[in-house]
This record gives sequence, structure tokens and C-alpha cells, in this order.
Amino acid sequence: MVARKQDITQVCRFAFAACLILLLVEAVKLALFCAAAPAVRASDAGGYWMLGDQVASGDIWMTRDPVAHRTPGYPWIIGLLKATSGCHAWFVAVALQYCSVWLTSALTAWWTMRVTGRPWLAVFSLVICVISVARPSHASAIMTETFFTLFFTATLISISLLGEKSTSRRAFFTGVIWGFAWLLRPVAATLAPAWFVGFWLLHSGRLNSASRGRFISAIVTVGILSVMLGPWMIRNQLLFQRPSLTVFVGRELWLTTFGPGQPAAPALPETATSRRLQDLVQDGGAISAWGNNWTVCSRLTEAGLSDVEADELMKSVSQEAILRNPLRILARFIWRSVDFWRSVYSYSMAFFEGLPEFEQFADNGDLSWGHQRCQAFRDAWLKNTWEGRLLGIELMSTLAIVGLGGLWLSPRTWKLGAVLTAAILGTSILTSVVEYPSYRYRMILEPVMIVCTIAGWDVIVEVIRRGRRSLVQDLSST
Repeated sequence: MVARKQDITQVCRFAFAACLILLLVEAVKLALFCAAAPAVRASDAGGYWMLGDQVASGDIWMTRDPVAHRTPGYPWIIGLLKATSGCHAWFVAVALQYCSVWLTSALTAWWTMRVTGRPWLAVFSLVICVISVARPSHASAIMTETFFTLFFTATLISISLLGEKSTSRRAFFTGVIWGFAWLLRPVAATLAPAWFVGFWLLHSGRLNSASRGRFISAIVTVGILSVMLGPWMIRNQLLFQRPSLTVFVGRELWLTTFGPGQPAAPALPETATSRRLQDLVQDGGAISAWGNNWTVCSRLTEAGLSDVEADELMKSVSQEAILRNPLRILARFIWRSVDFWRSVYSYSMAFFEGLPEFEQFADNGDLSWGHQRCQAFRDAWLKNTWEGRLLGIELMSTLAIVGLGGLWLSPRTWKLGAVLTAAILGTSILTSVVEYPSYRYRMILEPVMIVCTIAGWDVIVEVIRRGRRSLVQDLSST
């Protein structure tokens, strides 16, 4: 017995050493990627950089040239870096984002080990993180994805811990982490179903004193979220008469209704609202890309509409088209739901390759950088990565979904399976409803998918080898 314990201790030490080595390899890989040339500040990246300028100049609430379609978290980060790092802010931002990728990998390994209780499975999760390069590549761009993935993963870990045992302290940290994620991107709302599931699993039976304490912890979480999100909602109420975190639904509905996808998009409806929109858009000249939501929105604001008015007009026309073509819209949603799990990585979309660098996105004297050999190394890896191949993405998605089902088979992990199922369904469904799927929208789930794959398949292998009844007996004997 003593010899067996010593063997287990030795294995754990080897696994721990392997994790440290892999974390070092991951750090070297990310450092090489960071040293390569960053993505140009065009498209959304340019918009975030301009909002950062406003914050750095002292306009913290961004009331000068206000927009309603952005949350303030990322512009605040960029503004702080501009104010403290000056001309080096661009490099510091990208470097911090690569640090966030490393922290996400470390969290993924720790979570895997905590769920499975097997240190060597944490090694496997780090191996996947090391060979994965598509998700880290987005750290080169001034975009929210990298920071958001870190906070999204940390929030889900915190929610899963609440599902095991709820305390006021855990509830406080859950609220803080979730609040930061929400300020970065409103899609953090998709974690609400996971939070409700975790909360419900703790509150079966009568309302005794213990469950009263858990309800208090729920109030703590909601209170923290209200304190963190409330000021921005008040700002939107004062500026746009909309007490919401963002006003963005119209642009998203426009893309899912008239944008790319199968079956083909419906025609613009023949209504007074639609004719008004078309007249305003065509005041700036003829347009052929009616499915491009940002082109349409820009034309509307150039015609004199505010950010909110343009969004509301696009939402009205989209809703009219949806009511006139419900079956077509339903079919397009189903197609997007499948495409969500089949979206491959695109180098050009991650680095805005081929997009013109508009004047408003120029460098403004900031120091750019780029090590030629590092860039050649990074680009050669990225342009041949398995995440850029449909078969690789389909295999990854299938393994993760089956692994998620495996979590439900064990009495030790089924609650985690319930929480992760709610999180994955919430994120995938909302994205399919309001956005055309692309890799960068699904990649926020990749740490969760790694945990599902490794922990879930560990359960499946045990069930195949020993039978499910043995898992119940093991749990009852501990």
C-alpha cells in the first residue's frame, strides 16, 4: 500500500514537471508570436483604438462622438494603456493579450486536473493548448476576444465552483469576474443560463437555513453585477434613452436576416419603414452590398441618424422581413447553428489581410514593430494550422460534444456537465441568432471544449472499461 502511494506521488511529480515544461513552451511560442508584426488597426480594431483615444483624453464615458453599440471595458483598457504607455501602448496592449492567452492555457490545465483528479490529463490539455495557434493569433489584433476568453473561462470556472458549494466569498468573486467579462462583451450574458442551472442544482428540496445562505450569495452576485454594469446603463439612458448595456440588436438582426448564409437572404420588404431606410442609404450613392450591416449603418449615420436611431431602423426592417419569411429565416438559423461548429480559422480575418487601411486607422506616430523571422515562423504555422481545415474543426467539435455527454454519465461530474451544457448551448444559440458564425465567435468556447473533451472522455473510457455502476460505487465509498 505504501509502495503504491509512493508510485502515485512519483507520477504526480512527473506530471507537474511536464506541466511546467509545457507552460514554458507555451510562453516561448506566444513570445515569438508577439514579436512578429501585429495586425493592422483596421475594421473593429481601428474603432476600438479611436475609442481608446477618447478615454485617454479624459472622456472616460465616451460622450464625445458617442456610440451605443460598444461596451466600455476594452476601450477603458486601451485608454489606460495610452495614458500610461504613450507611443508604446500598441505593443503593451498586444503583449498583455498574449499574457492573457498564457493565463487561459494555465487555467484550462488547472480546471482539467481539478475535474478529473488526474494530473496527467492536465498535461494533455496543455499539449492541446501548445499545438493550438488559431486562438492565440487573435492576440495580435486590437480586439476583445483574447481578454474576453480569459474572463469567460474564469467566470465559468467560478460558476462551476458555486455549483459545488456556494459561499458569499465565491459569489462575490463570481460577480466581479462576470462583471468584467460583461463590460468587455455583452455576449457574457450567455452565461446566465449556466449560473441559473448551477444555482438550481444547489436548491432542490425545502428552503432551510443552508439554502437561505445560498440565496444570499445569489443576491451578492446580482448586486456586484448591478454595481459594475449600472453606471454604463445609466450613461446609455442619458445619451440614447435606452437603459441597456448596448444598442446593437438591429445591426445583428440585419446581418442574420440579409447577410450571407443558406438559404439565400430574403429581399428587403416593401414597407414604408423599408423604403425610408433605402432612401436614406441611397442618399450617399448606389449600394450593392445590402447584406453588409456596417455599410448600411454607416450610410444611415452619414444621412444624419444617431447611432441608436440607425440601429432601431435596421431592427424594424429586419423584423418586418422575418415576419414575412418565417420559414426561410428559421432555415437560415438552423444552417448557422450547424456552421457555428464548422467555422474554420481564417488568417485573413484575424489579421485583416486585404482590408484597406483607412486614414482614421493610421498609426498616428505610434511605434510598430515586427521581427522578420518571428513573423515567418508564426505565419507559416498559422497558414497551415489544423484549425484552418474543416475536417480538423469538425473532429474537434465532435470530440467535445461527445465528451460533454460523457460528463453526464458520472455522478461525480454530472453537475459540471449540466453547467457546461447550459453555457455551450447559450453561447452557440445566441451567436447563431444574432451573428453569422465565424471562428472568432466560437473560439471563446475552446478552453471549455478542451475540458469537455479530456474530462468527458475520461469518464466514457471508465464506463466502457468498468461500467457505470462502478462509478456510483466509487463515489459512495469515498
